[in-house]
Amino acid sequence: MAKPTLLFFFANLIFPLFIITSLNVSPIFCYRAWRRPPFPYRRPLPPPPPTPPQPLPHKISTVLIFGDSTVDTGNNNHLSTVFKANFPPYGQDFPGHVATGRFSNGKLVPDFLASMLGIKDTVPPYLDPGLRPRDLLTGVSFASAGSGYDERTSTGFTNVIPVLKQVDLFRRYIERVEGLVEEAQALEIVNAALVLVAAGTNDMTFNFYDVPSTTNRRAEFNLSGYHHFLQNNLGIFVKVLSDHRFVVTKEKCELKIDYPLSIERSRVHNAWTYSHFRIGLR
Repeated sequence: MAKPTLLFFFANLIFPLFIITSLNVSPIFCYRAWRRPPFPYRRPLPPPPPTPPQPLPHKISTVLIFGDSTVDTGNNNHLSTVFKANFPPYGQDFPGHVATGRFSNGKLVPDFLASMLGIKDTVPPYLDPGLRPRDLLTGVSFASAGSGYDERTSTGFTNVIPVLKQVDLFRRYIERVEGLVEEAQALEIVNAALVLVAAGTNDMTFNFYDVPSTTNRRAEFNLSGYHHFLQNNLGIFVKVLSDHRFVVTKEKCELKIDYPLSIERSRVHNAWTYSHFRIGLR
C-alpha cells in the first residue's frame, strides 16, 4: 500500500514542482494564477438610469364624460337634488381643499385621464355657469351623480339627469362649440374627442335590489331580464355617439356599501351578476 501512496504524492505534488522549477517560474506565482478566475474580474457597470415614460403620441385634445357619481365633477351642484357633494369632507384633498361637487376627497378618473393626456388638470362640469371657451374646447363632464341607464333611476327620488338625457346636454355643447370656432373645426374637435362613460351601479341599487322605491323593477324583470334592458339602453346611447371615439367602462354590478344603506349580498351572487352582465355586453 505504500508504493501507490508515494506514487500518488509524486504525481500530484513533486512532479508539478519539478516542472515549475525547470521553467524558472515562482511557485507562489503559480499558486496565485491558479487562484485567479479564468477572466480578469471587472466590477459590473451600474444599470443605466430608467428612461422617463414618454407620453404616447395621440391627437386627442378633448375629453367628454357621461355617467354617474364616479365621473360627475359638479353638475349636480346646479340641480334640485339631494345627491350633492359640495360640502366637507368632500374635496379635502382637492387643490385648494374645496368641495367642488365631486364625490371624492380629491380628483376623479376624468381629471386624471385629462391630465395624463396633457389636456388639462381637471375636467369642469358642463352646467358650471363660469365655463370659459377653453373649457368647452378641451372637454367637459355631462355626468350626473345618482343617474343610470334606466330613466327611472334618475327620475324617481333622485331627480338627476339620466345617461340618455345627458346626450341632450351634449347636443347643446356642440352648438356652443360651433359658436366659438368654425363649423369644420368644431366637427373635428368633437369627432376626435375621447368619450368616457361610467354608469350602471345605481340602476341595480335603486331599481332592483334593496332600496325601497316606487320605481323598483323587480315586478317587471328578473335579474337576467333587467340586465338585457340596461344593455339595450346602453346600445341606444352608444348608437347616438357612434360617430365619435369612445371608451365604455363596464362597472361591476356588485353593490357598493353606501351608508346609511345596509346592503349585503354574497360574493358568489355578486360575481355571477357581474359575469352575466359582462357576457351580455359582449
